[in-house]
Amino acid sequence: MASKSTKKTSTIKASNPATEHQLDDARLDRFRPQQPDLIKRYVSRELPGSHSDIDVLTAYWERRTNGFSTNVGLVGDTQSGKTMLVGVMAHVIAEKLGLSKPLPIFTISGSSAITDHDLFGQYRPTVIDGHERLVWMEGIVALACRVGGILYLDEINALPGNVTAALHPILDDRRQFVNIRKPVDDGHGGFTPEVVNVSPDLWCVCTYNPGYAGMGKTNEAFANRFQWLPWDYDEAVEKRLVKSPGVRVLGKALRNARSVRAVNTPVGTSALERLVDDLRHFGVDYALWAFLGQFNSAAERVKVEAIIEEMSVRAILESETIALAEAV
Repeated sequence: MASKSTKKTSTIKASNPATEHQLDDARLDRFRPQQPDLIKRYVSRELPGSHSDIDVLTAYWERRTNGFSTNVGLVGDTQSGKTMLVGVMAHVIAEKLGLSKPLPIFTISGSSAITDHDLFGQYRPTVIDGHERLVWMEGIVALACRVGGILYLDEINALPGNVTAALHPILDDRRQFVNIRKPVDDGHGGFTPEVVNVSPDLWCVCTYNPGYAGMGKTNEAFANRFQWLPWDYDEAVEKRLVKSPGVRVLGKALRNARSVRAVNTPVGTSALERLVDDLRHFGVDYALWAFLGQFNSAAERVKVEAIIEEMSVRAILESETIALAEAV
């Protein structure tokens, strides 16, 4: 978060329980979940031992080592609800803290183009009052470390190894980093790199999509800093979200085909929900035609069409069309 003037720089500090909580600061509003119906739309899943996903993640947030919450990683295919769950937890934790707004979520989306500058900041030329000046542009990780909230590392295995290694000191017992990009007064007439201590209000959550094209493998040093939870598609959740039994059967068949590498494209819950919506509004022929558009090649689409034919999916969906239309 860059200030508009080098003379007016204002740093949001970590919260002090004895005062109004700094995580309610209006300057953080741009980072908060923006979906007003998020909690209403979310379908919680039941984990082994009859624990709800929200209760389990809340427990990891509350479980502290040396004053910091347990880092959590969610491992699973795309569209399995990982990002939505992070947004839900921003609301849940904010309520526990007595905040008036959901927690800010500082997101780093995995990409080979991400650099240390994106994480920790850099000086950038900016025009102020008609004059170009160098101002400090805070990196998203550095800002999260200062103020707290949720640091969300999305698709972490798409980040280069040198970038994930730079995150190690904020994820382990040190909970600080040395920012060599930002010189500060050393008190003796010189300059020294800034040392940033991680706010105890910061919770680090990451997601990992295994086996996807363009993804790497997270090294053990990084992985060991997280509590990993498998987060695959959940049949009970999909039964509530995807009202068509025929669409759910098709989804399961395509996932089985992907598990034996007959097809490569993952079919997420959202893709099945869109198929149901198209069935309601446009009918079977259009809905299946549009559904095939997500598959990466003509050869893969031919394989999916064969599965649809072999399982009589078209006939099943046609028999459901009237009921689906009545459910709108």
